[in-house]
Order: sequence, then structure tokens, then C-alpha cells
Amino acid sequence: MRWNITVSVLAGMLFVAIFGSQGSIAAELTRPLDGGVFVVETGEKGEEASGRDVLLFLKGRFISTFCHKYHGFRQGAYMVRPMEGGIFFSADCLSEKEGVMHWEGTVRGGKIEVRYVWRRPSRWYRPWVSVAEGWARSLTHWDRPDPATAGEAAEPSRQLDGRVFYAQAGMQGTSSDHEDYLIFWDGKFISSSCAEDSFRISAYSVTEQNDGLHFHAETVSTKYGMMMWDGVISGNRILANSRWMHTRWLWKIDRNYRYQGVMLN
Repeated sequence: MRWNITVSVLAGMLFVAIFGSQGSIAAELTRPLDGGVFVVETGEKGEEASGRDVLLFLKGRFISTFCHKYHGFRQGAYMVRPMEGGIFFSADCLSEKEGVMHWEGTVRGGKIEVRYVWRRPSRWYRPWVSVAEGWARSLTHWDRPDPATAGEAAEPSRQLDGRVFYAQAGMQGTSSDHEDYLIFWDGKFISSSCAEDSFRISAYSVTEQNDGLHFHAETVSTKYGMMMWDGVISGNRILANSRWMHTRWLWKIDRNYRYQGVMLN
């Protein structure tokens, strides 16, 4: 017993020495990745990148926003262990219809590399468990540089950092037809659906008004134009609007969307 206590203390001291001493040792050991947001490219095992996702670490849980929105995979508790130059993590996410996904990977220097194994349950038309493997990694290149500010009339802010909202979304004047994650961290904003469509991360600005915190951001893509975002956050709820503008040689897009959501606990 005494030996076990000594080993645990030494391991904790080593972890703090590598990853910083802010917060308690217990918090660092159990939730060292909390607040991490990673926009990643994804692909099947052995294949080139074929999609994008946003991976979140939130209060001891791991979330693939794409797998949640499109396949119903819930958040999964993540486990970690320190390794040379970074952190190794693993997590299991469950879906009532689509089975289980096992994730494991490393976080080093603000970058993530992940592999997953997806086990789908048997069906009447497929009487065996289907197994698929894939990978994800931090984007190594973007379509264009970060916008310098979150709009001409405002300076970037960090007031909303750490807040993640799960929202119902749709075009103005219609019923909601999809879900989205609206994410604020490290002075930046991204919509998970926009990230999937090659829109860049953007700085955001905030002004305080009587009805809550008003934010503004502008996300851009060389493929799909620009989206201008404005919204208000009151308590744990968000109401937001975006305007998608995209001009091509023969046609032009100018559409407005609205979002209503709640902050993830």
C-alpha cells in the first residue's frame, strides 16, 4: 500500500511537471484535455481525407460533433495517460442504433491525431457485426488565413470562451431541419456544420446589452463564400442568425439562417 501511494504521488508530480501546475493534481489527471476544440480532417483507414469533423473535450467527456449529429453517438467519458511530449486519450461513444465507436489518439502541441473503430450491430439484412476503421487529424492547411478581426467595428473577445451550444437550425421562415454546434474558445468561434463545409475558424466580438451578451463573427471559405453571424446569449441559451453570401460568375447565394440552442453542461 505504501509503495502504491508513493508511485501515485510520483506519477502526479511528473504529470504536473510536463503539463503545468494550474489546478489540482486530481483535476489534471482526470480532465487535462477539457476545453480542447479540434477541427479535423477525417478518412477511412488507409484512405485519403474525405471529410471534416469537430472534436470536443468537455467536462470529462469526448464528443465527435459529426458522429453525434448524423449517427446519434452520445458523449463518452475520456481516459488519459501522460506520454512523452503529450497526452494519450481513449473514449467509447454509444449509439442506440449504430453501435459503439472506440476512439484513441494523442494530443501534442495543440494538434490531435486519432484513430477509431466503429462496430455496428447486426441487422436482419446483415446478420453480423460490421467493423469499420478510420482516422482523424488536425487540419494542416486551410483555404485562407484567419480573419484579422471579428468585424470592422469591433475587437476580438474572449468573454464567451469555453461555451458550447447545441442548437436546432434552419432557414429563416422554415422549420428547423438540422442540428449544429456553436463553439467559442480561445477567442475564436466556429459552427461545426460550417467546419464540415470548409469554413474557417473566426475571431468573435462581444457587447453587453440588457437582454444578454451579443456576439458577432464572420466565417469564410474560398469554396462557399462568407457567413456573417450575430446572436444573443442569455443564461445558458443562445439565439443566433447567420447570413450566407456566396457570389459566383453566373449565380449568387444570399440566405439567412436562425439557430436556437442550449449550452452543454
